[in-house]
Amino acid sequence: MTGIRITVLKRLDMPDLAAEYAPTGSWGKCWLEEGQVFEISGGGSEYPKPDGFCSWAWADIQRDITLLRFGADAPWIRHPGVMISSCTDGRKPVVFKLERIGEPESPPRESQGAFPDVRITVVKRLVNPGIIREYAVNGNTMERQAPCAQMKEGQVFISRGMTKPEGFCSWAWSDIQRDVVWVVLGGVQPGYKHPGISLTCCTDGLNPVVFRVERIEPSNEEADA
Repeated sequence: MTGIRITVLKRLDMPDLAAEYAPTGSWGKCWLEEGQVFEISGGGSEYPKPDGFCSWAWADIQRDITLLRFGADAPWIRHPGVMISSCTDGRKPVVFKLERIGEPESPPRESQGAFPDVRITVVKRLVNPGIIREYAVNGNTMERQAPCAQMKEGQVFISRGMTKPEGFCSWAWSDIQRDVVWVVLGGVQPGYKHPGISLTCCTDGLNPVVFRVERIEPSNEEADA
């Protein structure tokens, strides 16, 4: 069973920003303490937030934890099984070291050197008509009840070097970027027939779009050329 150790490395304080933006002129540092350690273990989808850990930071680093659990390693970090992650609190961010304890829950892909490209395919455009009618401006119009107009089923985009493909929705890219990183770094999603593939969805609650994110192995890339 794979465990994850979370260590608080550094609490950042930005007095210049606090002087400009904080009502009292100071925010201080996060209540977490440098050197504080949290450990979690589980299997499948059962990886609850550690007791006493910040809920905001947990939401920020949870996907990095999942990457480690399922075999992904960051080539920019010296040590395998380690990631350095930060929460998104712009007032007093905290930097964490995440360590994989034990073997990953899925076998990692062997490194092939350069980052592989990733094929992103629009699998399904969804519509929530009842929610649209109740909450969206002009929700009763035919145009508003239609699925996402920017994407089409079967549309394919290629991400190179983990960058946003040309013409891809910026909102959706923000949502799925870590799934792209997941497959690039060799993480293996549980519950899928084929390694190197993940299904992910943008966070547009009115007109969500489902994407297939697929690592292009060198042999597949040559076949596509």
